[in-house]
Amino acid sequence: IRGIAALRGLSCLFILGVVMSAVAYATPPAANRPAGKQEVPLAQAKALLLNNPDSALVLAQEEAAHLNRWPTAWQRAHVLMFLGDAHEANAEAAEAMAAYQRAEQLMDAAESTDATDTSVILTHVDLQIRIGQVYFDLRYLDKSEARFNDALGKLDAARTALTVPQVNTRKVM
Repeated sequence: IRGIAALRGLSCLFILGVVMSAVAYATPPAANRPAGKQEVPLAQAKALLLNNPDSALVLAQEEAAHLNRWPTAWQRAHVLMFLGDAHEANAEAAEAMAAYQRAEQLMDAAESTDATDTSVILTHVDLQIRIGQVYFDLRYLDKSEARFNDALGKLDAARTALTVPQVNTRKVM
């Protein structure tokens, strides 16, 4: 039994390593991005995340308070995902999970209406990876593995709609 648990743990670590090393923030295509002023606070928050996570969190919270500025569900989900990232950087796993779950609700609704939109697919994949990471950090390995598998399954299912670079930035083939 110990060998199985160790193997499962190693497989989760391997999946996590492969997927997280390949994950990049999905940058919305220029045609779909909100113009100018809406991006500035989020860009500032992203720049602060590594060295000043508390400042990044304040900016992310301000941006999340005004989600309606963003025209699409997947853009609003990105704001909430960044809020979750900022909470994670501040060692606030419960708050990070709450932000990710709010984003997941937006993406579930968007996926039911825009299931072939690559921005929706990729945002949902990125979200599953982030939730899987929180579960992994909290040592809920079964839940973590399920989220990573769900992300990989979504990529496989959408392979015809996605370009090779879009898939490769999220998984190693």
